Parts: sequence; C-alpha cells; structure tokens
Amino acid sequence: NAFPGFQTQQGGPSQLLRGQWVHTVSSKVVNEFRASYTNINFSFSLLPSTAVGPLANMPFIQFGSDINFPSIGIDSGEPQGRAHKTYQFQDSISYSTGRHSIKAGVDVTDVNFHDLLALNQRGTIYYNSGGDSTSLGNFVDDTTGQDPGSLSKSSGNPNLTTSATMFAPYIEDIWRVKDNFTLNLGLRYEYWGALANALKYPTMNLSAGFGVPGQTAAAIPTLFGTKQVPDKRNFAPRIGL
Repeated sequence: NAFPGFQTQQGGPSQLLRGQWVHTVSSKVVNEFRASYTNINFSFSLLPSTAVGPLANMPFIQFGSDINFPSIGIDSGEPQGRAHKTYQFQDSISYSTGRHSIKAGVDVTDVNFHDLLALNQRGTIYYNSGGDSTSLGNFVDDTTGQDPGSLSKSSGNPNLTTSATMFAPYIEDIWRVKDNFTLNLGLRYEYWGALANALKYPTMNLSAGFGVPGQTAAAIPTLFGTKQVPDKRNFAPRIGL
C-alpha cells in the first residue's frame, strides 16, 4: 500500500546443511555424531530508489480511523533484518546390556547473529480527528488532533551483533523391567549463555527503582549497565512408563 517513492522489499536466502556418522563400536556400543549448519539472511529493507529519494528521511505519517486515507512515508518498522548462522554438533554413545539401554551424549550449538532492529529513527506522526476537523484536516492545519494524536521517535544504534555457545549434555536409561513393562529415566542439562550482554545496557538494576528521577547522567551506566546473569539451573528430568 506504499506510495511510489516509499516502497520496500522483503526477502533473503536461507541454507541448511546436515551430516551424520554412525559407528558400530561393538555389538553393545554404538557411537553417533551429527553436524549441521543453518544460515538465514532476511531483510525488510528499502528499495534502492526509495533510499536515495528526497523524502527518504521524512517521518512516517498516519491518519485516524475516521477517514480512509493511506499513510505517507516509509513504514517506521523498516529497515530491519536478521542474519543468523548456527553451527550444531551432537555426539552420543549408546550401550546395551541385559535389560538396559543406556545413552549419553552432548549437544553443542554456536549461534552468531547480526540483527538490524526496527528502530523508529525517522519518527512517526499520528494525526487524529478533533477540534471540528478530520484527521486529514488536522494534518493540513499541522495539529495532531484532540482524540489525541501522537508523535514518537527513537534514537540509538539499530545494529546488534553477538554470539553464544549453548551446551546441553544428557543421559537416559531405557530399562525393560518386564517383557510388558519398560521404564525410561533420564536427565538433561541446558546452558544457553547470555546474549544480551552484547548490549551496552543489557538489563535494568531493579534495586535502584524504576525510572531515573533525580539521577545524573553519570549514574545511568550504574542503573542500566547491569550484566545479564545467565541461568545455570536448567535441569530437565525425564521419566516414562
């Protein structure tokens, strides 16, 4: 629905590669190894003609529901995109003896990504009705209206580049207690890292209260520069009958 000069484009490639190797060590032991690679590079970006246009940096202008009039400008949510590369390695050992089949392994995943966040850097103006005028009339009069209208704009760096290595070992036992009864017991642990620590202000220190009333600029890093604490308690028990 964009006017000429404000059009965008969406798309990008994706790739998935996978390999598996199984080694029969003995009649009781089997080793399995899997490796995979995933790559996505999707973007919601401006057409080249839009990016060089004379109105490329104007605010995104929207109108109220009182009229059926299209928005003017480039959508405030664009450009944005995500480029993620994931390397995953899985290795396991299976051991069978008597009525037990024991399997232990580990899943290691390395994630690297560059995200272009949908930061409203050009700004948005929302015109609404009110004051004896429609939202389009208020746009002509350069007032946001009384219902009310709104203005918004964001600042900051929309580029986020970070990586993390995820680690998940596990062990399970399939125990054939009787010919018609099997018990499955297992435990898995997962560690997912702390991706947010790539940000300058990854988390908020709630002990300092909400907002920054009476705080100087020098205090901002102390209040909002708190590192994300990774969760190291992700144990997942498993039981089946």
